[in-house]
Amino acid sequence: AISHYIADRLRAGRTPETVNRAMNVLRVAFRLGYQHDLVAKLPVIKVLPEYLRDVVLFGYLTGWRKGEITGLRWDNVDRTGAVIRLEPVQNKGRAVRVLTMQGELADLMERRWQAREVGHSAAERVFHRKGRPLGDLRPEWPRACREAGLGHRWFHSLRRSAARNMSLQGIPEKVIMSIMGHKTRVMFDRYNIVTETD
Repeated sequence: AISHYIADRLRAGRTPETVNRAMNVLRVAFRLGYQHDLVAKLPVIKVLPEYLRDVVLFGYLTGWRKGEITGLRWDNVDRTGAVIRLEPVQNKGRAVRVLTMQGELADLMERRWQAREVGHSAAERVFHRKGRPLGDLRPEWPRACREAGLGHRWFHSLRRSAARNMSLQGIPEKVIMSIMGHKTRVMFDRYNIVTETD
């Protein structure tokens, strides 16, 4: 429930710092409740490390592959035109991919722009850890999932979440395929899971 709350707050446009403050308040509330016998046990309340939060949110919103996200550079981002452009050599599909920055994604990218300054220089990559490239996120990703109480989760599963969310928002399938880099309908269908409710 706590993990879902964190994800919902981030999707609602709250900054990671705001969510962290709320989690600290929740931690204190549970501790007080435990001390006064109002709760039986203390839940583990941890959040993703600061440098990973926006990576995960970006993946959740766009369905991009982990390497496409961690390799994203500021020279791929046109802040004036509000687009992100992946070159063929930067993605598995080997085609130019263009993503429009709007809403939550635009807010995320603005947050990343503010975080690009590291010491006396600016990070070349959109997502970095103190200016250094993130690499393949091991062991950070598995550890963050465990600490957040999620057990074992694949980063790649964010692609399914993104496909599903975009589909439910009524975004045309061809557009979703373009955003995620799917060349065939068969690939898209593997990620866009149909539920009983549908």
